[in-house]
Amino acid sequence: MAVNVLFQPPVVRRERHFRGFDPLEREFSDEELRQRYRFGRETIGYLSDLMRGDLERGTNKETALSVEQQVMIALRFYGSGSHLQVVGDTMGFDKSTVSRVIDRVTDSLVAMKDDFISWPDNQRKNVIRAGFYEKAGFPNVVGCIDGTHIRITGLSIDEPAFVNRKGFHSINVQAICDHEVFSIPKRDCSEISRGSKSGVYCIQPDNGTEISVFCEMDIDNGGWTTIQRRYDGTADFYRYWKDYKSGFGDIDGEHWLGNDNLHFILRQGSYRVRFDLEDFTGDTSYAIYVTIYVGDESTNYTLSITGYNGIAGHAMKDWHPNELDGMMFTTRDRDNDISPTNCGFKKQSGWWYAACSYSNINGGYGELYDTIANIYWKTWKPNALKKTRMMIKPN
Repeated sequence: MAVNVLFQPPVVRRERHFRGFDPLEREFSDEELRQRYRFGRETIGYLSDLMRGDLERGTNKETALSVEQQVMIALRFYGSGSHLQVVGDTMGFDKSTVSRVIDRVTDSLVAMKDDFISWPDNQRKNVIRAGFYEKAGFPNVVGCIDGTHIRITGLSIDEPAFVNRKGFHSINVQAICDHEVFSIPKRDCSEISRGSKSGVYCIQPDNGTEISVFCEMDIDNGGWTTIQRRYDGTADFYRYWKDYKSGFGDIDGEHWLGNDNLHFILRQGSYRVRFDLEDFTGDTSYAIYVTIYVGDESTNYTLSITGYNGIAGHAMKDWHPNELDGMMFTTRDRDNDISPTNCGFKKQSGWWYAACSYSNINGGYGELYDTIANIYWKTWKPNALKKTRMMIKPN
């Protein structure tokens, strides 16, 4: 009897060929590595050493991926947001390999989170949640995170490492805060906490951008937003329209806050204005107007000011007398006054003029300066002033 035996020949497996490459072995410059992986050679090496214990494979197979290769596969994925197939095609690995590697690297990073990230306990989380909800109505928030690039200059060591994708040198700073740091922006200095020191603060008027201002917290119950400040002549106030529009000087020193900023603040509600004055003998005085408003640039920053009180006299007028209430702003290059000549040029100042004015706090600085163009408040003293300050506060 014949027996047929089926014989299955053995399967000859193809020799495996490793198609991937090690980018660190290629002649990539640090700049080229950053473009592809967001990090330079030194940082990639640091990350590889950090995860070596988790990623190093206990095998002598030639096809085993090095720790550095695994890290760079993951970095390529993290940094580009590409699909697994695209990352694999770019680096010479199949999709399944890329997937496994990303899982391993991610697991390794997550396992080290406690070494680099500190989380609040449950009791603290409840306090933070309640704080965020009380301040801004945000439910179930346990932290805020934001980042920015801070421009830097003068680098002498590892300069290329600080070039960002926009081509300038910067430090990428990321901050996380709880409810104690988070606050609703202050609209003006009156919202700064009582007892705070006078100094530079950041405010944000309604529907406006952030502004750095000097808050006077000591005079007349504090809460005054400084518009103008002079005391030593370091800032030149004989400037052009564009300068008075945007502001100039040092906010912590002599400055004009800017007509645009003044308008943004005043349009929020009813404000009063205070002028503080001091001459070169040390005598001081002040004037307060209970209402002030300044229009936008389309009105040439038209002034509305009424309700004088104080001891320095009502100097927001000229000698005819025309009130400065209703007058437009004038500078050396923009004549909006009612004088036959440009008061901005004559008084070497930017100000609201009628047929010029009894007040000229932006005039030329100096005790012996030309009395026509110096700093003055004529209803108080005819001589030049040493210090002036213009401040506003809600009524």
